Amino acid sequence: MALHAGDGVKFDPGPCDAIFINAGVIHPHVLGLDRLTEQARLVVPLTMAATPILGQGIMAKIMRERSSYSAQIVSIVGIFSCTNGRDPQLEPLMAKALTTGALLKIKSVRRDSHEAADTCILHSADVCLSTIDLPAA
Repeated sequence: MALHAGDGVKFDPGPCDAIFINAGVIHPHVLGLDRLTEQARLVVPLTMAATPILGQGIMAKIMRERSSYSAQIVSIVGIFSCTNGRDPQLEPLMAKALTTGALLKIKSVRRDSHEAADTCILHSADVCLSTIDLPAA
């Protein structure tokens, strides 16, 4: 087992069985998702910026299942923001997802190319927080 510390947006740990991000981001970053091995877990705070340095939202556990990613809420969280993990264009969407309760319905993280739909909680070109349940393995 190895433990690495670094900027969660820039650091490349190589293949991982588990990743824990300890600063709030808008969505899990592609590099971290790509580095998860089969059945690996990523625990990450998905937050809106409450102040320039503090965020509030949910702590999510994301698990890789083949080429898909299931997601579930671990807890509500207030945490320092990862300044490199904030996207000003997505910030209003995250604030809306949190204040309307939509973020509480997260079931998966989609990486496939698709148009924004009612199942998209927060949709971007690379990552989509979604209410779609993954099929049972």
